[in-house]
Amino acid sequence: MDNLTHSLVGVVIHRACRRLVDPKWDRALFWTAVVGSNLPDADGLFVWVSGHVPLGYLLHHRGYTHTLLLTPLLAVISVGLGCLVTRSPWRPPKMPWKVLPLLLGIAWFCLLFHIGMDSWNSYGVHPFWPWKPDWRYGDTIFIVEPLILFALLPYALFSTTGRSARIGWGIALAAMEALVCFAGVLRLPVILVAQVWGVLNLAAQWKIKRHSARFAVALLGMAAVFGAYRGVRHQVLEEVRDELAQDAPQERVIEVMTGPGPVNPFCWSVMVSSVGPQGDWITRRGFFHWTPGWEGFSDCDRLAPEGTFTAGPVTVPIPPQGRLVWRGQYQWPLRELKALSSKDCGFEALLRFARFPAISIEKNPVQPGAILMGDLRFDRSKGLDFAEFEGGPHAPCPRMIPSWDSKTRRTILSGR
Repeated sequence: MDNLTHSLVGVVIHRACRRLVDPKWDRALFWTAVVGSNLPDADGLFVWVSGHVPLGYLLHHRGYTHTLLLTPLLAVISVGLGCLVTRSPWRPPKMPWKVLPLLLGIAWFCLLFHIGMDSWNSYGVHPFWPWKPDWRYGDTIFIVEPLILFALLPYALFSTTGRSARIGWGIALAAMEALVCFAGVLRLPVILVAQVWGVLNLAAQWKIKRHSARFAVALLGMAAVFGAYRGVRHQVLEEVRDELAQDAPQERVIEVMTGPGPVNPFCWSVMVSSVGPQGDWITRRGFFHWTPGWEGFSDCDRLAPEGTFTAGPVTVPIPPQGRLVWRGQYQWPLRELKALSSKDCGFEALLRFARFPAISIEKNPVQPGAILMGDLRFDRSKGLDFAEFEGGPHAPCPRMIPSWDSKTRRTILSGR
């Protein structure tokens, strides 16, 4: 999730726990919760260790700091930074022993919540490394979900007593509402529903005076958004699998991704990788519109944009009135991908991250044999996106490759 959402979760946790500590430690508690809710994203500082700019980000973002193994250490750092910001002494005997364990516990909970929220989307996390290095994907929430922010921002606004802080939260809320209205990615009916949701949360937080009730409303609002998306996602996944079982029974499905756009739970991008009967690696891309008759809610074409890698015709039928629509198909011999992974260090490293790997031989007179490679999840424009780069015999090899794993990688390396 985005760092504004993570910060708001830290604020919510602080408000829920502030009565457990003496008021003089309240600021330390606040910054401990906020820092703990964002600290895992400090892994961006380690991108440079790979020596390969695109791959460094792909391999190390949501890396070691998003694992359960390191959360105790990160909790200690969160408490230290939280107390440092507020100039609060946190070493015994200056801090009472009963306060320090509480701060450490809250920091640890914030870190776990951060990892849990990051698992909601299609980017994925691998929290159980090194015991289980596989990526785990939630495929449920877009990385920035305004509906969750509309549930949390009013709570932060009305639970804050400082004038400057209230002004800041108010500006953040107004900016998010403006972004929903004028970003140009949503249709008018979706915008109206989002604004009604925001107004309802704002009115509830303004009307309610008891802090516990405000806290409950914020949590229920957040849970309602996640529950709605999760319920729809379950149905989307079932229908996608049923369609494939009917239209391509000879293929072995390896990976299925479902991902909604922001605000609208009725439009989902869909991506499926499978191994065909001839030993081909096949990836299909499309979208699922929950209510085809509601044009204002089901304008889903933007979820399957034209990207850097050229898609071919789809070899499975597209139901003329169905909710699942395929927009393109990519296909490579599986043995070629396996051979490339053994001779190209960049592609082998990419498989530590890529859920839907793609390659394209480039006609490059300067560097013969150059290969464009990337992850189709993030191929959203004609130019090179952040998950795409040029490999080949002249490309440098990345250093310090982590041990992340996935079913996609194991299938390609096995060649079957």
